[in-house]
Amino acid sequence: MWNTDNRDRFHCHRDNGYLVEYTFPSQGRLSIGMDVTCAFTERILDGDDETGVSDCVAAATGRGLFEVYSGWDDWTPDSEQYSWGLSGGTYINDDDTVIDHPVPPGARRWASVKTGTVFPAGATVLVYVATHQEVTCSVNDTSIEARINDSWYLNSVSVSRTD
Repeated sequence: MWNTDNRDRFHCHRDNGYLVEYTFPSQGRLSIGMDVTCAFTERILDGDDETGVSDCVAAATGRGLFEVYSGWDDWTPDSEQYSWGLSGGTYINDDDTVIDHPVPPGARRWASVKTGTVFPAGATVLVYVATHQEVTCSVNDTSIEARINDSWYLNSVSVSRTD
């Protein structure tokens, strides 16, 4: 629970995923995908007005995250892309309370992206494929409780060359 004064913002996120090595058989771009099954999703967003002019906008979202690294010594991704469609968003305004389970257990989702970078034949890259959960809030004289808890089973990861 955060107690805020005038115009505070915060953002928090977490990722949970796998790193896959891929060598290009011929020049091309990457096509990356993941197939996941929901174990559990929950969002709790609870805004409470405090004394004064109060307002609150909060969002909790879950999506796929795809990063490409040029090597094991590379700590910064060469590209980073998000996909929409894992567990969507949950939103509140002002003095709202939402407890949401946006995806039922057992539901399957597929997320995929294609990179813009063309890699030469023989290039080896590391691909990070993850589920990504984040909470973003903008508050003014408001107490807020913001939680996101998504749990997914990774069925498969696909990494391939595309034109």
